[in-house]
Amino acid sequence: MQDLSALLNIDPWLIFKGFLLIFVLGYLIFALVVVRQVQLTTLVLKTTLSPWIKALAIAHLIFAIIVFFWILVLS
Repeated sequence: MQDLSALLNIDPWLIFKGFLLIFVLGYLIFALVVVRQVQLTTLVLKTTLSPWIKALAIAHLIFAIIVFFWILVLS
């Protein structure tokens, strides 16, 4: 009976926070993959837009890192 009582007292916010952190960590890994793909693509296709695309990919990665730590700290 105590086990059932302990299960009913689980905080739903804690479960939501765990799933949110896992989701944002996956997004962070996706941002890393995007940066790597942009690096490989700009090695093959050198255009005048290559530096801008690299900068956008790095800015996206920085934003994903900031969001991850923001959620980690605030929740």
